[in-house]
Amino acid sequence: MVSWQYRGLERIQVAGAQRDFKSYTLELWRGLKARIPLTAAVEPPPRLTRSKMIGPAMPPADSYTGGDRAVRLANVIISWGYLKYFHPQLRTIEFEWNNALVRALQQAAVDKSGDDFAGTLREMLRQTDDAQATVSFQPKVARGVLPVQAEWIDGRLIQRGGDEIISIDNKPAAILFEECRKRYLSNAASKCVIEGPWSQPATLEIRPAGSQTHRPIQMTYAAGQLKQRLKLEEVSPAVWYVDMTRMTDHDWAEALPKLETARGIVFDLRGSMQFGPEWLGHLSASSLLTKDFQIPIVDGPDLMRFESLPALELPAIKPLLNARKVFLVDSNTVGASERMLHEIATHKLGETVGEPTAGAPGDSVSILLPGNYRISWTGTKPARPIGIIETMTMVVKSVEGVSAGIDEVLSRALALIPKVL
Repeated sequence: MVSWQYRGLERIQVAGAQRDFKSYTLELWRGLKARIPLTAAVEPPPRLTRSKMIGPAMPPADSYTGGDRAVRLANVIISWGYLKYFHPQLRTIEFEWNNALVRALQQAAVDKSGDDFAGTLREMLRQTDDAQATVSFQPKVARGVLPVQAEWIDGRLIQRGGDEIISIDNKPAAILFEECRKRYLSNAASKCVIEGPWSQPATLEIRPAGSQTHRPIQMTYAAGQLKQRLKLEEVSPAVWYVDMTRMTDHDWAEALPKLETARGIVFDLRGSMQFGPEWLGHLSASSLLTKDFQIPIVDGPDLMRFESLPALELPAIKPLLNARKVFLVDSNTVGASERMLHEIATHKLGETVGEPTAGAPGDSVSILLPGNYRISWTGTKPARPIGIIETMTMVVKSVEGVSAGIDEVLSRALALIPKVL
């Protein structure tokens, strides 16, 4: 017999771990019970020939869509079960999570489209209070965004230049934003408002800056917003901006010679990083000991235990970056970025500017569901709680800053770096 074991970020087969058949029995409803096998024979039984199969053949995997009621209901059950048994911190909200299943099934049964159902899944995952619990959905109809850069500030959707977007296709911006806020767990809600079917036209009702009148503007959902800042840029003499959420190992290696001679470095951590903590060794003259994390080990339903991952010792690495260092953070600082920020704050490697972080520093895991939906959640947890990390210098976006196209967090960080005398 063989069994399966869930180990935080993967599932492994435990060959010969169980010599006897084992099962799990649970109460379903009013005396109705289910018995689920936890082990299986090493040698599978012979496959049935088509002549012996009962019922129609299974449809191909890519034929499942969110427009199918059965697919929606199945995806709710699958997602709810995965998080119930594999999320490392969900047990503390078990009763609320059971209620979340009922609400999600009721809504999924009446959803009209794949997009609507993605919103239902997101609303269910919101109940986990996990900043990395997200839903991605790639519909067969491609999505685009309107060619504007806008932020939700003080109850209004303000775009660069100061104009306010009152409505899109006669739907008030406030209602659109509230719908998006329910679907997304981060600052992605502002972008969600201006998303729509690729190449389709949209009518925006605009209130120009300083005006009390509205005017309609025609736009098309297309490739994207305004160009991003370079991920490595000299923003003033010998002062460098580095977007760590987009850097690769190769990019970092190429950047080091430039950063070695810098007098100031601004590291942008407003997002999730894609590579490990070794780069921190360039920021300290002595070795660093990182915080230890735990991964959940699941041998069966309701049998979760935790295994500690050893803390890493990061040696000091040449070249040592002696420049004044400032780190940009906000509620999008999550996962690896938030874990790095904790080490930065613990070892006093620089100053932080922006807004409080997301409060989810663990590694994320994900599963792919029928209909091309993918759900993700935090798969590990710190051995001792970290929580939301506050910043040393608080900066909140303003209408004036968004109107002028100014990154106010970056501007405040640059002000902390002394000017050349």
